[in-house]
Amino acid sequence: MRYGLILTGMLLCFSCKQHRSVLQEPTVIKTETPSWIDSRPISSMDYIGIGRAIKTGNLEDYRALARQNALSDLASEIQVNVSSNSLLYTLEHDQRFSEQYSEQIRTRTDLDLEGFEAYAAWEDGKEYWLYYRLDKNKYEQWKKEKKSKAIQSAYNDRALARKARSVGNIALATEYFIKSLEDLKAYWGEDNFYLAEEKEGSIDKVALIEIMDMRNAFKLKSDHEHIALNIDNGFEETVSIRSMVDGRNTEAVPFVYRQGKGENQSRDSDLLKIKVRPGTEPRETLSVEVDPFKELRARYKDPAYGFLRALLKGVVYQVDINVEYPPMAIISRQRMGDGESKECTALRSAMMMALSKNNVAMDENSEFQILIDARSKDGGINQGFQVVYTDVTIQGKDLRSDEVHFEQRFDSVKGVHSNLESAQDKSLQKATEMINQSLLKAILEAMF
Repeated sequence: MRYGLILTGMLLCFSCKQHRSVLQEPTVIKTETPSWIDSRPISSMDYIGIGRAIKTGNLEDYRALARQNALSDLASEIQVNVSSNSLLYTLEHDQRFSEQYSEQIRTRTDLDLEGFEAYAAWEDGKEYWLYYRLDKNKYEQWKKEKKSKAIQSAYNDRALARKARSVGNIALATEYFIKSLEDLKAYWGEDNFYLAEEKEGSIDKVALIEIMDMRNAFKLKSDHEHIALNIDNGFEETVSIRSMVDGRNTEAVPFVYRQGKGENQSRDSDLLKIKVRPGTEPRETLSVEVDPFKELRARYKDPAYGFLRALLKGVVYQVDINVEYPPMAIISRQRMGDGESKECTALRSAMMMALSKNNVAMDENSEFQILIDARSKDGGINQGFQVVYTDVTIQGKDLRSDEVHFEQRFDSVKGVHSNLESAQDKSLQKATEMINQSLLKAILEAMF
């Protein structure tokens, strides 16, 4: 029942077609009301459509409305049954598709009819009536011829789609598969067999199934599922990702890839090679996307094709990246102007916290060292307060080569308080704030 309503709705719009042969208006009867108004005719030979319009506005306006109503009435007589083999049946029983499509098909269709005639007309001072009829045999012959052409076109387009798929041209294959669907859109509720291939099923339904199958067979394949950047690989790894369908490389496609917040796009290729280095975080994801359907989705904005837009999404492949830095030793010294030297616990703690956020362990016997040297000096009295200045030098050193790979100085970090010791603490506190993620990232990049 639901299908009858949907497809009757599909037929309603043929009255809007303007390219059919121009109908001659019948002679208007102005005598007594004809019997076809009071009692609807029944005919085994013709489909009948009767339309009425109130005579408001100009003559052409109300006559046009009567024509539209008559054609809509004519369409309602044409019974269309939905085949269980049809594309429409498939869409209706798939919740991803049915709601969007069924709503749209009630208000729009590409169907067209020919061969009907304006048989009679009647009017009085208030109303204008039209009587249309369509020979059933002529209609069936016209429909058969038109459908035969549509089936041949759909068959040809499906063959081109299969050929494009066989050479890995995903975008072109999809375009031809969709065109095969469109060729038969007026007949989506019917069996649409190509005589030589009845075993395969309705061409439009098979085209949809093959689109879904091709989309499922379209994948990205990588030589890495997980990347560990460490000292053994020099904190660098090359990742190769291929675009494939049916186990073979596709034709060239553009890759879009992201690591962290950055985004890059490659030139068209079937193979992407990316050199991965540590990013801003110790754990990140490399996300690679290929989307050959982007232009097609933009082209098919009609809600009737919502099922296609839901189906034709790009392929995304993700690789987890973990950066595994070796343990590091932290050596910190603090010196006052009098030459006294001791461990600088405040700066050491700040560096340990920064390393911990990057999953870097501490080992005092490590060959990789961070050296912190803080030299504080009395800055005198200013407005009754003691001033201390501290120069801080931070180095990253590799004991294997005895090389310093990183050095950063913070000069004259000022601390002010009521006494010398507290002013010194204030100065060191400000210095600890300079040991942040950006500083640590610079140290790690320089050393590794």
